[in-house]
Amino acid sequence: MQKRNQRVWVRYVVVPGWTDSDEDVHLLGQFIQDMKNIEKVELLPYHRLGAHKWEAMGEKYELEDVKPRQKNLLSI
Repeated sequence: MQKRNQRVWVRYVVVPGWTDSDEDVHLLGQFIQDMKNIEKVELLPYHRLGAHKWEAMGEKYELEDVKPRQKNLLSI
């Protein structure tokens, strides 16, 4: 995408206890810092809206015990 100069939106899901540490966000920044075609970075709060899909597929939902954060806690 970068060679073709396609604009990219990075959508990063912030999952409490999984992807929400300072180190996690720092590593994301390191990964994308040299990419010149990043137009936007969105931090998406984790939610459980898709959990039923795992059950429908007969799969274990690994994030069953993860509680979504309050929206006002997702800030930089």
